[in-house]
Amino acid sequence: MKKILVYISILYLVVSCNSDEVLIQNENIEIELNTKEANIQKKALEAIYYANPNNTLDWDMSEENIANWSGVSTNSSGEVIHLNLGNKNLDVLPPEIAYLSTISTLYLNGNNLNYLPAQIGKVSNLRQLYIQNNELSDLPNRMIHLTKLSDLQMSFNNFTEIPIVVGKLKSLKVLNASHNEINAILPSIYKLPNLEILGLFKNNVSSVSSDIKYLKLSLIDLNLGRNILTSIPKEISYLSYLKKLYLHQNDLLSVPYQIGALESIEFIDLRDNLNLNNIPDEVCELNSKRQTIVYIDNWFLCF
Repeated sequence: MKKILVYISILYLVVSCNSDEVLIQNENIEIELNTKEANIQKKALEAIYYANPNNTLDWDMSEENIANWSGVSTNSSGEVIHLNLGNKNLDVLPPEIAYLSTISTLYLNGNNLNYLPAQIGKVSNLRQLYIQNNELSDLPNRMIHLTKLSDLQMSFNNFTEIPIVVGKLKSLKVLNASHNEINAILPSIYKLPNLEILGLFKNNVSSVSSDIKYLKLSLIDLNLGRNILTSIPKEISYLSYLKKLYLHQNDLLSVPYQIGALESIEFIDLRDNLNLNNIPDEVCELNSKRQTIVYIDNWFLCF
């Protein structure tokens, strides 16, 4: 019996030691993988730096810890999660951006980019993308793989239409495409299930489809100011969560009285529509009924 107990004790010690060794090996493998990933990400950042010889990135390339580089934020594993490359005189974003798949926020605003590489579609954790103030006129179709993207800022570029891929970004909550030359709202935009803010200020949009009703459970802020709209569909009244509606500086001939049925509206701007001769009572009465602010030209007596 004593021999059996001794044998069991020895076996237990052997198993325990082996288990400890396995744990240590697994930890070492994890550390090795993290180190390898960090090295890959460092090389991706280096590729951005060297692809833009005239950049104003104040990175010390001899610094091994990329967390100390300006505009670079990392998680506890040393992976890049936020990258601010805004206003750094970048002419190109190299394909190595694919190796920065852990980024959730990417600032590329205020540069000289005239295209984005298809490999940006590999940045699968991306939630916020800021590409305003560049020279962009299209976006790569592989951005369809950015299934977590919720905020896309693409104002002040050279877009003449909303890229098709944008209408496929089902997680999109904020789309700001103001200050471009866009002449129509892509039909698929009306079907984005989570879209809360749609900014198209200062474009060439001439019409709004009745399909805008499909945004009835999501849209909160709609900015169509400074376009060439002559009318607004009555189906805008379906937007039960809409709080802000900007229609100023257009060519509106009339305003649908159904706007007065907007349940959550807090602010409407109708100024500088020089051909607009009448504001329906239902719209004017929003101020007294719901304390909605309705901006109109001085010669219109609404209240």
